[in-house]
Amino acid sequence: EDRHGRTARARFDQVRAGLPVMGGQIAVQVSDRGEVISASGEVLPSVARVATRPRLSARAAARIAATWLARQAGRPASVVSTRSEGLAIYDPRLMSGDVSGPAAARLAWRIDARLPASGRQAAREQLVVVDARGGRVLTSIGRLYRADRFVCDNRSLPGRPLRCDPPFARHEGQAVTGVADVDAAYRLMGSLDAYLAERF
Repeated sequence: EDRHGRTARARFDQVRAGLPVMGGQIAVQVSDRGEVISASGEVLPSVARVATRPRLSARAAARIAATWLARQAGRPASVVSTRSEGLAIYDPRLMSGDVSGPAAARLAWRIDARLPASGRQAAREQLVVVDARGGRVLTSIGRLYRADRFVCDNRSLPGRPLRCDPPFARHEGQAVTGVADVDAAYRLMGSLDAYLAERF
């Protein structure tokens, strides 16, 4: 129900041949009398043909995802941990993000890939979508479970290039600095993170 108790919402996830369709979802809002108020979303058209037998194993897809994420960060693949989230149907037309190759539905492995923090590099967590028949990385989706705040201060010096490197003006868990703009930016990032965590 909405905050006035007048409507209900339902979400329908698309499934094809027993496999979830990534991004295939319809959200419907219904009044208390059962009338449809709105419906929105996208689904894979029924005419879209998709092979549903993988040529690539989940283990092979995980190795590809680990290698890909490690290369992005300039780190060895051995430090990347992976977990398969199973097969799905992926079509870049249903999802925003990078489109690699032709815009067509294809069978894909969803691999959760995690790279631990090291030195100045923050930890990275990605859902890496690997073509289950060809082995190419089709896209990746960042998974940020929490926000660590780092505030940089250019000290109001116009024309001075800003490099946001350690030592930071304020970082996650640090006490109030007394610099109004730095502390306000830190508080605002915390409020935004809390809002996104609560609502989404």
